[in-house]
Parts: sequence; structure tokens; C-alpha cells
Amino acid sequence: MCGIAAVLGEKGANTLEKARAAIAILHHRGPDRSTVWQSNDGRVTLAHARLSTIDLLSGPQLNTNEDATVIAVVNGEFYGFEETRTHLETLGHTFRTRTDSEILIHLYERHGTSCVDHLEGEFAFVLWDEREQTLFAARDRFGAKPLYYSQNKNELLFASEIKGLQQAGVTLAWNHQGLLEKLILQTSLAGRTVFQGVQELPAGHYLLYKNGTSAVRQYWDLCYPLEENLPPPQSDDSYAETLLALLDQAVHTRMKSDVPVGCYLSGGIDSNSVLGLMNRHATQPVPAFCLSFDDPSLDEFDQAALSASRMGSPLTKVSVTSQSLAADFVQTIWHCETLIENANCVARFSLSRAVRDAGYRVVLTGDGSDEVFAGYPIFVIDSLRHGTATEMQELKQALGLTDEALRQLLNPAALTASPTLLSRLGYLPAWLEGRHHLCKELAPICHPAFRQHDIDALLLNSLQVRNQLNGRSIINQSLYLHAKTSLPGVTLSSLSDRVEMAHSVESRLPFLDRRVVDFARTLPRSQKINKGAEKFVLRKAMRSVVPPEICGRRKRPLSAPLGLTDGRSPFAQLLEDILRSRYLENIPFVDAKATRQLLDRRPSMDPLPRQRLEAPLMSLASACVLSEKFSL
Repeated sequence: MCGIAAVLGEKGANTLEKARAAIAILHHRGPDRSTVWQSNDGRVTLAHARLSTIDLLSGPQLNTNEDATVIAVVNGEFYGFEETRTHLETLGHTFRTRTDSEILIHLYERHGTSCVDHLEGEFAFVLWDEREQTLFAARDRFGAKPLYYSQNKNELLFASEIKGLQQAGVTLAWNHQGLLEKLILQTSLAGRTVFQGVQELPAGHYLLYKNGTSAVRQYWDLCYPLEENLPPPQSDDSYAETLLALLDQAVHTRMKSDVPVGCYLSGGIDSNSVLGLMNRHATQPVPAFCLSFDDPSLDEFDQAALSASRMGSPLTKVSVTSQSLAADFVQTIWHCETLIENANCVARFSLSRAVRDAGYRVVLTGDGSDEVFAGYPIFVIDSLRHGTATEMQELKQALGLTDEALRQLLNPAALTASPTLLSRLGYLPAWLEGRHHLCKELAPICHPAFRQHDIDALLLNSLQVRNQLNGRSIINQSLYLHAKTSLPGVTLSSLSDRVEMAHSVESRLPFLDRRVVDFARTLPRSQKINKGAEKFVLRKAMRSVVPPEICGRRKRPLSAPLGLTDGRSPFAQLLEDILRSRYLENIPFVDAKATRQLLDRRPSMDPLPRQRLEAPLMSLASACVLSEKFSL
């Protein structure tokens, strides 16, 4: 993984200094070597900061074709590149390094912009075609690697992080629409960010610039089949065997590295599956790294330790306390460049730092599994709200629920909460129900303009409802919505790339392998949600890989300690100080006086109402940090 930047200006422009400034501030993404290329007329400059994981001695990562008319900078990994390289060599192409990124240049020569269809991995790149005077930039299918850009009438700038654009001369201000979407939906839609004038190239899209005109086009989408087009069902064992083979290959492919590789581990099936499969292919047990919280109700270290011991993997415990969260909060927000609702990414910031301090640059993770195999409780709720009476009773028995508890879980009253969703989707996803609750918590501390927005319309207007949602099962509709919002907006950004690359650590995601995802897309609902249990097919497939206690555990999402609940803790005191600072006055939509009055009332509130304020107040605290750090 690396940092990249690019500047394209008018004829006669000197773009070198802007690109150098952008790449310099991205040193944490590529501490090993920085390289810059500039066109003869000074109009185009590409810059790259390298984190070496493959071909450590060569590979400057400014890749060119044989006559240097096509030049590219790449952030990320292309998996299976050896086979692609061998094929290209038989067609007459010459390679100068052993790096994976060099295949891009020659695939582009043969396929043009369609080269993205031949790339597997997590990546973002910018390519300049000197002959055609064309700039081509693209981002991977799920958005694991970031790429931001800013355009005016005189120039087009790219960088892996927004701070790179700011260093290149882009003046940052709040984008009211992007901020609103992030506050409510956890993500900004249609490529917007929380910063005015800064766009994020959406996942599965590319940008083409030529003759002063740029166009953003989609090249891939997560296409779930229509219910009527689902393939004939197979046996549970057949599905499990297929998944085991696919995931085993995905893990093996991602272990390719010229530096040692580790693994994130929790007490859940996702990371344990990855570690178990890694150990099948490793010459010695793979080291694992696990978060540990001082709140026993949140801590999974004992389960992870038991599993690591049975697999023979050494395990590093990374302790996270209120004091460490307070110490890392501001720096984490600076790296994430967006709002956060909880301290999970601050904890992952500590985890990646421990990986770096242990001498590792590459880790495999279980991220993406929940979005592919319906692992979150919200998917169980969506499935059962539209399931049979028998399925509802199975859930009741599996969880040991009373009739009243089951009624509250299914919550039929919530199904009429959104006219927009009911008219266009026919149901209210449990995830969006949670966002509606958040809006209610935000409303008293925001100006009236905040309450006038229809969040459901905002979301649905950014999606292809007819082409990608209509006619699909409820569970696949919910998975699609999550893959377009929380997955790129949270899981793959502030919980992954941004906090890992802050410490020059590269994460790899076997569950988002294209073949694994294609397999999961066509699974019947019963292979995802079965008798109230999530990820049914994965649990069955992993019985020979992970301990039985892990296979049987229900999903327990990462949950760092609450920040504001204990007003005496160092983290709570930090957040209070931030929310009472002058930077709160700079946040659009927010009534600073009402917010501070709410803070005054919190200590006397009952525990549940106090906990419900955690997400909105954490969001506002992170917005204050952005306001200060980026001079908004």
C-alpha cells in the first residue's frame, strides 16, 4: 500500500511543487521512498510514496510502458498478478520490476479503460496517457483504497487523502450536504465528502479526463440476482465445500508478500477463519493481534487467546483504556478525515500501531464478511420481519426470547415510520431504522433546517433502485444498501485503511475477493440467515478450520468503551472539552448553545437516554477536531 498524488494543469503550468507538497504529507502511507514524474511541458505530475511489501529492492512504483508514453502511480495490491504478467509477456510486453502494480500499464495498453475488469484486489490509481493526452483514474470495486480529487477550470488534482489536496493548494470548507449525509447515514453519497470542492471517486468507478472535460463512470456494481433468477439450490454441504475452497484460495493469494504477514484476531468466526486458513499455508504459525478492553462485557481477548492457542499462533494483546482513547482521539480523526460515531476506529488505530511496532507491515483481516454473508443482527431482523411464523419461533428459541421481547425485536410499528421507503422499497431496513432514531437524537441540538431533509430520499436518489433493488430478496436489498453506505463509508475507511496506513500497515481482505463475493451473491437466504443464526454457510464451511466454540458464537460487533458515559474518565473529559470549545460554533446545522445545555443535563439523565446521545455527540466532537485541524 502506498500514497499517490497527481496534478494536471493548463499548458505551461508547473505542477511539480503542488504534487511534491501533496505526497510529502502522505509520508505515513509510504515511508520507504518517494518518486515524482513530470511531463516535458510541466503540465502533468504524478507522485508516489512507497510502502514496500513486494519486490523490496526494485519497483520505484512510477510504472511506465516501454516507450514511457503511459505512466501510472498505484496504491494497493493486484492479486494473481503473476499469471497476468506471464500472459502479457507472451504477447510481447516487457516488464522492468517484479512488482504487482506494473501489470496495470500493459493491461491498459491492450484494453484501455476496460483494464479494470482484469484487476483483482484493493487498489486506487492514476494513469497518464501521453499520446492521447488523457488522464485515467480508478478505484477498486468495494472502495478499500481511497482516492480523492478536486477540479476547477485550471487544474485537476488527486491524492490518497484529503490533506494531500489541501497541501497542494485546495482551500477546504464545510460541504453542508456531505456533512448532513455523514451525520445521518454514516457516509456521504454520490462522491461527496464533508469538504466543499473535494470529491471521492466512488467505489467501482473510474474517472476519464480529456480535452478539458472529465467524466466519472461506473464499471462494476454488486448485482444481486432477481429472485426468479436464483440458481437451483444445492445441499448445505455442497455450499460449504465450495466456500471453503474459494476462501482458502483468497487467503493464500493474499499471503503473497516479501515481508512477514500477520492477522487481526477477535473472538468471532471471521478473523478466526482467516487465521486458520493462513496457518494451513504458512511454514510457521502466523502471529495474531487482538484488542482488549478493560470493560469485561466488551472484551473478547480470552476467546481469541483460546483460539490462537489451539491454532498454535502467538497472540499479541493490545490493551485499550479510556486514557489511551483520549490520547489517540485527535490524531485518529486527522487521519480519518471524517466524522465518527464511536471510538472503534480509535481502538483500531492502537491495534495497527501495535502491528507496526512488532515489525509487521501486512495483516489479513476478516473485514467484509458481515456485509457479504449477512453477519450483522440488523440483517437477521430484516430477514425475520419478512419471514414465516416458523422462522420467527426459531429465532425466539435460539435467543431464548419471551413473546414480548420477540415483539419488540420485530417492532412492527417501525415498519410504517418512513413513507418514502415503504413506497419505493416496500420495507424499512433495520439499519435505516437506527438512522431514524439518530435523527431524533440530533434534532433538539440542530437548527430547523436539519429537520427538513428526507434522509430516505437522499439515500434512494443516489442508488439504482429499479436496477439493483427491485425484485431482489429483502436480505439482498439490505446487504446492497449496506455495501453502498457503511461498508465504504466506515468499515473500509475509518475502521481499516485510514487507521492502518496511519502506521504504514497494509490490510488485505479475503472476504472481498471477487470469486467469494460472486459465490455469496447467488446464495439462497437460508445459507445466510438460518434459524436465527447469521452466516450459516460460513459456520458450516469452517468447522474443520476453527474451534467449535468459535463456529457457534453469535455475531458480536467490535465495540469500544463509550466515551461520554463515565464523565470522570479521561476520554469523557476530553470529549466534553472539545464539545465546549469554540470550534462547535463552526459546525453547520448545529445549535451550539442547545448542545452545551444538553451536556449540562446529561449527568442527571437515566443511563439509556444518556447512551443514546453517544453517537451524535461523538460525531460533533469529531467535527470539531476536523474544524481545527483543517482550518475550516
